[in-house]
Amino acid sequence: LGALWCSFRCYLLWRVWRDHILMNLPRRHTVSTFSEVNMGSSLAVKILLNSQHAAATILLIWLFVIFLGAYWWRAVEATACQFGTQTLDPRCEDDNALQWNLGVVGTEFEKQNDDYFWNAIWVCWVSSSTAGYGEITPTTHLGRFVACVVSFIGIMIGAILTAA
Repeated sequence: LGALWCSFRCYLLWRVWRDHILMNLPRRHTVSTFSEVNMGSSLAVKILLNSQHAAATILLIWLFVIFLGAYWWRAVEATACQFGTQTLDPRCEDDNALQWNLGVVGTEFEKQNDDYFWNAIWVCWVSSSTAGYGEITPTTHLGRFVACVVSFIGIMIGAILTAA
């Protein structure tokens, strides 16, 4: 789960993009001083959504969310026995390695999803587009949480794309 925590550093990409947008404004410091407008992220978002490339920008953000969500979904859904390393733990051969329990009586199930990255991208795409085919479903609580977050962001981006 440490890799998931480190992926939150993607906000640095936004800071670089925001600074690039604001650097292209003519007389940005004069306008900011006289109008008392904060030259921050909210102004950069307004500029992005009012530009001629608004739809392309929104689709680019949507794809970024899908790939980041797929990375998170795969990381929380894959077990240590499914990682294809050369030295597997001998306990991975046991029947108990395939049996999962959610901590409630009667919630035992066998882990069957193929947790490949392309399947994770498919899950996030289907979740964010609100189609929800259901052939690959999250089985852990964190996986369900990631799918819910990606669905919510997909709904918001779809609404913004329609409004733009």
